[in-house]
Amino acid sequence: MAQPLLGYTYFPTLWPGINAGISNQTSASTLDATGEKAAIIFKIPADGNITKLGFRTSTVTTGDTLKVGLYTVDASGDPTATAYKGMVAGTQAILATEDNTYFNVTLGTQATSVVKDDIVALVIEYDSYVAGNMVITGLGSTNTAFVGIPYGDLYTTLWTKQNSLFFATIEYTGGVYYPTLGIFPVASGGASSIAYNVNTATFDEYGIHINIPVPARAVGIWVILAVAVGADFEAILYEGTTALKTITHDGDYAVSTIARPFFLFFPTTQDLTANTDYYIAIRPTTVNSVTFYFFTAPSVAAAAQFHGGAGAYRVKRLDQGAWTTSETTIIGQMGIILDAFSDGVGGGGMPILRGSVVGG
Repeated sequence: MAQPLLGYTYFPTLWPGINAGISNQTSASTLDATGEKAAIIFKIPADGNITKLGFRTSTVTTGDTLKVGLYTVDASGDPTATAYKGMVAGTQAILATEDNTYFNVTLGTQATSVVKDDIVALVIEYDSYVAGNMVITGLGSTNTAFVGIPYGDLYTTLWTKQNSLFFATIEYTGGVYYPTLGIFPVASGGASSIAYNVNTATFDEYGIHINIPVPARAVGIWVILAVAVGADFEAILYEGTTALKTITHDGDYAVSTIARPFFLFFPTTQDLTANTDYYIAIRPTTVNSVTFYFFTAPSVAAAAQFHGGAGAYRVKRLDQGAWTTSETTIIGQMGIILDAFSDGVGGGGMPILRGSVVGG
C-alpha cells in the first residue's frame, strides 16, 4: 500500500556540496614545504577496518613521497598527530610526470575496528620533505555549497579550515566503500562536462540508470544543467527504451546560462516497480546546447562512496537507439523525485533504492 511522504525526496540524493557544475580546484591544498599538510575532517561512515586511502593530484611541479593516514581530531576540530585505531600511515612516491593522477594508498597498518560516526582526519603530508611541490585536487570552491562536516583543513604554519575538500576515497577490508556525503571519489581525469544538442553526432541524449529495491512513486526529475539561450529539451523517464513520462522545457525559461538546478514535474505520477531498471535522461530538441556534468570514479566499488551503490551510473545514446552504459561514470547532479513508498502491506495499487534515499 502506498505511503505518501510529507513532501518529496530524491534518488539519488540531491547532493550537498554542489551549487553549479562540478569543477576541479587548481590551487587549494598545495603542498610545497616541510611540515605542510592537507586534511579532510569527516565522520567514519561505517564500522569495520579501513585498509586504503585514495587521493588525486592536480599539478605536480616537483615529485616527492607523500604519507597518507587517519588521525584523531582535537577540541578545535584540527588533526592531531595521534593515529586512529592503530593505523600506520602508508606512503606514495609521486613523480613530476604524475599530474592529474589518482592514487589508492595501502596503509602500513589498517585502522582496525573503526566506529561509525567517530570524527577523524584523513591527512596527506610529506614523508620526509625533499623538494616536493604539488596540488592535491578536489571540488572547486566556487562550485561548493559550504557544509558543516566534512570540511577541509590545511597546515602551512598553522591549521586553517578550508571551504573546499580534496577528492578522496576510503576503502574498507574486501574493497568495500560506504556512502560518505561530501567527499567525492574522483579518479584520473577528474570532473568533466559534455555540451550536446539535437544534432550532436556522437550522443544526443545523456542520463542515469536507477534501480530501486522497493516500490515507489515518481513525480518528476531533478537535474543540474547549463542551458544555452533557447536550448529547449525534454526530461524523460524510461523503462528500457520505452518512454513512460516526458517533460518538455523551454530553454528561455532560465535565469542564467550558468549551471543551475531544474525541478521538473510530470503531469501525472508514475509507479515504479521494485528491482526494475529505469533510466532518466535529458534530450535537447534544438541546436542550442545543454551541458551535463559527471565524473569518473576509480572503480565500480568506489562509486558506492558517492551514491550508496545504487547503480546510478551514466547512460547515453544516439538517435533513440540502444543505451551505452558506463558503471564508473557518475552523474552527481541528476535524480528522480519521489513522493511515496510502499509499506509492503496489502492493498495492491502501487505495484518501493539500492542504496539510501537521503544518505546517498
